[in-house]
Amino acid sequence: MNALTPQAMLSEPWPYLGTPEERAALFRKELLSAALGYAAKGYPVFPAIMIDGQKKPLVKWGKGEDGHPEQTKRRATTDPETVKAWWARWPLAMIGMPTGKPSGVVVLDIDRKNGVDGLANLRAVGIDPYSLSPVISITPSGGLHVFMRYNGPLKNSAGLLAAGVDIRGDGGYVVLPPSLPSITRDEYQWEGGGYGCL
Repeated sequence: MNALTPQAMLSEPWPYLGTPEERAALFRKELLSAALGYAAKGYPVFPAIMIDGQKKPLVKWGKGEDGHPEQTKRRATTDPETVKAWWARWPLAMIGMPTGKPSGVVVLDIDRKNGVDGLANLRAVGIDPYSLSPVISITPSGGLHVFMRYNGPLKNSAGLLAAGVDIRGDGGYVVLPPSLPSITRDEYQWEGGGYGCL
């Protein structure tokens, strides 16, 4: 019997074991389950993809209509049948969630990419994001999404608190775990690895 080495363990795409097809099938089920779980908790969701490094919604998430016969013209929803239909059509879509009033959530979006360390910049002005909320996700670039309750109108802003730190409020959205932007990048994940954080 061969002993597993740390290198061998890292080369296996845990927790999905098996053939690439089996791993993809498991991941599709996990995405659908997570999207339905968020919707069941009252958080509207919608499918999104990554194109040329930019997140793109696959539906009119903010200005669509509930129950529109064309799936791409529906808005973010908590309706399980719409969620199932979306992820049947786009099984590897990332899970988007509107911020602000629709979800009751505001997100501090802390980037750590392109030579900008929003976390360091935020701490330099005396704000520790870990003291703001226990609900934090890690983005594929190593940044953070800090989830907080929505307490009234709050617009999106970029760099207002510090360079590399954006506020996602009314009219904004974030991508939720376990979304995977591409095969070559890490997935969005909850800090500490837990599920059901929202």
